[in-house]
Amino acid sequence: MHGHFSREQLCAAYLADPLRVAKRELAWSACDVPTLLEVLGENKIPLLSLTPGNPQGSRCLFDDPRFQQALRVETRRLAGLRTEYKLVKEALASVGVEDVMIKSVGLAPSFPYKSGNLDVLYRPEDVARVRAVLCDMGYVELRNLEEPLKYLFHKFHAGRCVSAIHLHAHVGWVVSFLDEQTLRQRCRVSDDDELVTIPAVEDALLTTLAHYFYEDRR
Repeated sequence: MHGHFSREQLCAAYLADPLRVAKRELAWSACDVPTLLEVLGENKIPLLSLTPGNPQGSRCLFDDPRFQQALRVETRRLAGLRTEYKLVKEALASVGVEDVMIKSVGLAPSFPYKSGNLDVLYRPEDVARVRAVLCDMGYVELRNLEEPLKYLFHKFHAGRCVSAIHLHAHVGWVVSFLDEQTLRQRCRVSDDDELVTIPAVEDALLTTLAHYFYEDRR
């Protein structure tokens, strides 16, 4: 029944969601590690969220030097992005502005380092202050990508983007997809990272569905 999937695709599916793939069908030792890493990367599966668990033979993947090198790359990326975000969060907290990382759904690490940018929700009345603080900290606003109630900021160092913050005043496309006030009331600090405030499970699900319906049209 899984004949049209490669070994690497099946192993990647198991690592992403162990309850959905039968362990007996996996051939870990026969997997091509670079191909498996490519599949995981294409699907933005955070390597730092994976653990060997109990599947027989999976240890050969986690012990592979190429897998370990990929883990080190992602660890450095997480550390760099988190450092930049911490500076922004502390600067805004000093003027009474709080945020919610709307694309963080509780999967450790909660900091969404695999996302193309950090989608951060602020209260509409705080948006002008947030934009001013980001500009003062060296961020550049990409006005050509501006949407209603959404503003994208990049910070560059030596010609490379080191932080990308997508400032949201709502979760939606022109109109809100859910009740942001309720989202803020239900949000909480993540279990694994005190720096990250995440939505409640139901709001994370709604936000994910919204992106599925509105942005992932393929």
